[in-house]
Amino acid sequence: MNACVIDGGLSTALEEAGHSLDDRLWTARLLIDDPEAIVTAHLAFLRAGARVLISSSYQASEAGFVAAGLEPDAAVEALRSTTALAVEARARFALEDPTGARDVLVAASVGPYGATLGDGSEYRAPTLDDLSLVDFHTERLRVLIDTERDVLAIETISSTRETHAIVSALNALTPTAITEGQVTAAATASSIGSSPQVAAVSRHVNVTQARIGGNALSALTIA
Repeated sequence: MNACVIDGGLSTALEEAGHSLDDRLWTARLLIDDPEAIVTAHLAFLRAGARVLISSSYQASEAGFVAAGLEPDAAVEALRSTTALAVEARARFALEDPTGARDVLVAASVGPYGATLGDGSEYRAPTLDDLSLVDFHTERLRVLIDTERDVLAIETISSTRETHAIVSALNALTPTAITEGQVTAAATASSIGSSPQVAAVSRHVNVTQARIGGNALSALTIA
């Protein structure tokens, strides 16, 4: 098995740096107000030893950005920028450590539908019907896939029904994905792992965690 070190909690790193995330968009608010702060946080994780950067798109969606006042085209660009900021951090890190930077993967984060609502709904079963869930994930994945990401990181999917919706979208759009986070139900992990587009599944990625230089890092083991 190979182990790679992923970054830690982006929102925690940003709050520790003094940024207020008291907004429905949560971390994604800084994509509009202060994108450089996200690059800085990514870079700190790389300097601490992370070799997988997870983008700031976990709770980001076109609908959420439009509700925050962006025009539809600008909302799409804001979603795309989540990958671009991680890629920029990797490029800056390459100036400091060219050898280490060659091993860095950028993972576009794909959170559950509930995460985009900003009310903790990611920990509950989604309220959308099955077809609407597939449509939601397909449209967001379509944007994220068309970026410079290396893989996708599908995070905190606690609903088997939503997992099936994501698998349907993945099978239609055919990216390579890493799933990480709270994929705890055996049926959930089994169903998403059955997709030929999924490279790895971790049920408890945060169990192996270290704090290096003030940055919490997690180890993702890939069979």
